[in-house]
Amino acid sequence: MRIRVEEELSVGFAPRDVWAVLSDVRRYPEWWPSRLDVRVVRSEPDLPGTEVEVRPLVGHPYRYRIEETEAPSRLRIRFFSGALDGTGAFVMEASGPGTCVRYSIDAFARGLDVAVVSTVLSLERNHAALMR
Repeated sequence: MRIRVEEELSVGFAPRDVWAVLSDVRRYPEWWPSRLDVRVVRSEPDLPGTEVEVRPLVGHPYRYRIEETEAPSRLRIRFFSGALDGTGAFVMEASGPGTCVRYSIDAFARGLDVAVVSTVLSLERNHAALMR
């Protein structure tokens, strides 16, 4: 099942401040929603190669790796293990006194149970709500 999501959120902080939060991977467990249990599997000082595992309360775990960064404006990820396979990105752009943060994902959800559930529930809507 393919999942394509594009979400946008405006926040009242400068792009460099948003970048400081998104690039501090070791602190993700402190602020990620508890329903998305997150664990840093591998941490690299320059970010590319850093791996994060997400274990949702409902759904299958997955891992992603930070593939590329352009501080303070872009963080590109690859879902490579578990329930998701594909790409994603966070893009930060100055917008008035704050920052427009865009999140996108283009991935495939794996598993027969996921295929069955997707006939009743929108996986895209669910993923977008969790990431928001």
